Amino acid sequence: MGSKKSSGARGVLVLTHYLSPAVADQFVKAGICFADDPGNVHLTLGSEYSWTVLGKRKPPALPEAAGVTPANIELLFQFAIEPESAKWTVRDLAQATGISKTRVAQLRGQFIHEHLLVDGPDGLKFQMTPEIRDRLISGYSQILRPKLILGRYRYSDAAGEQFVTRLIDMARMENLRYSLTGGHAADALQRFYRSPEVQVFLNAVDLKTQRALQLLPDKTGPVVVLKAFGELVYWREADAKMVAPPWLIYAELLTSSDPRAREAAEQLRQEFLQ
Repeated sequence: MGSKKSSGARGVLVLTHYLSPAVADQFVKAGICFADDPGNVHLTLGSEYSWTVLGKRKPPALPEAAGVTPANIELLFQFAIEPESAKWTVRDLAQATGISKTRVAQLRGQFIHEHLLVDGPDGLKFQMTPEIRDRLISGYSQILRPKLILGRYRYSDAAGEQFVTRLIDMARMENLRYSLTGGHAADALQRFYRSPEVQVFLNAVDLKTQRALQLLPDKTGPVVVLKAFGELVYWREADAKMVAPPWLIYAELLTSSDPRAREAAEQLRQEFLQ
């Protein structure tokens, strides 16, 4: 558990992996600001601003040894984003997710066995539950995202939005497929939060792409390039930017330790993920 100075009550902001409901309640009563990984937040800035979200459960651990793999989480995101795709053929699911047809068939059978997919009057049916949501968020941060990261970079621009503008221009000229996620995607959808970091899905990031985007490799850089998987990551254009589906944006925002990112995740959930 770490802490740093803030302008909130008592001048302390506690950032931690998880606060139990009892401890979180004590912190609120004591006027201590905090944020944890599941999304419990209490933030007060003088008398001008106050934000509290409680009751988020600690996500379960999802080790790959237990049978949860990146492909498992990718297919689960597909069903979360398009519930009707539970009725799709194995071929269509493979094309959408980038997973092999054989693996899709195996995973679909596993999901049926686990009752994540159930028989409906007109075929298989998928319905989001709190347990599936926890599995998505935990699986994204613990298993899928680490496998998707192609690298981190820094840009030559003064700010992230200028880099995003160059990315859009290059994509138009070079027929480059991209999809924003995280804070800049949330900003395009809701104008609520713009992260100093830029998270973007690309098929690859070779030297030609790095030079065109004026990117330099940097292990702590603000640009996080994630490998696009299938057609799933290309949701729609918002504010002239291609953005990932809300479920992927939401999961990415929840990987941040920035309380504002977690506020943005909650705003996104209320508008798009009810």
